[in-house]
Amino acid sequence: MSRFHYGHGAALALVSAGPSFMLLLLIGQMPYNPSGALELGVILPVLLFATLFGMVIALLPILLGGLAMAYFGTRSISARHPIFWAGAGATLGMLMAFLFDDTAQSGLVLPFLLNGAICALIVRYGTRWSDDSV
Repeated sequence: MSRFHYGHGAALALVSAGPSFMLLLLIGQMPYNPSGALELGVILPVLLFATLFGMVIALLPILLGGLAMAYFGTRSISARHPIFWAGAGATLGMLMAFLFDDTAQSGLVLPFLLNGAICALIVRYGTRWSDDSV
């Protein structure tokens, strides 16, 4: 039976969940307020705070989603493909968006969806199975 280790990828995804979400949120707001560019001195403390806050919010989805996808990867080699991981992460991200705001009209759905896919791909990057050739 194949074993897996996904702790390294999960740790990387936990650290990057908050800052990547904040950057996606800022990029999403640029078309609405192009002259409101933030300076680096303002963005860095926000990203530091987002790192801590994002780790708390993303802890269960990253750990449980990574565990489930890695387990599915032991059952089927095709389940290890990054597109399946990105799809699962986007689905979890969309569910997290509806947890914070139940309307699909808000600007939170797309950043949560993209951030879920990004974090899932980071976890996939750090996941190794015992029968991997890499």
